[in-house]
Amino acid sequence: MNNTTRRFLLMIVLLLSSTVFASDNVPVIAAAASIKFALQDIAEAFYNDTGKSVRISYSSSGNLTRQIQQGGPFELFLSA
Repeated sequence: MNNTTRRFLLMIVLLLSSTVFASDNVPVIAAAASIKFALQDIAEAFYNDTGKSVRISYSSSGNLTRQIQQGGPFELFLSA
């Protein structure tokens, strides 16, 4: 794993940890379907480190953008 990937993963973990520990709610991530496999690994590592889970909604970036514009309940949006 190169340094850029590690920094990206660290950024996601830090963003999610502040959301997760602020409440008992499970944070919801909107993510492009093309990054599903990588994000599943990240979510699993996050759970192993914190004991907290995240919910991930996969779709096309365009569909997720529309959902967010209409008030979709996402804490983080990862587009491809």
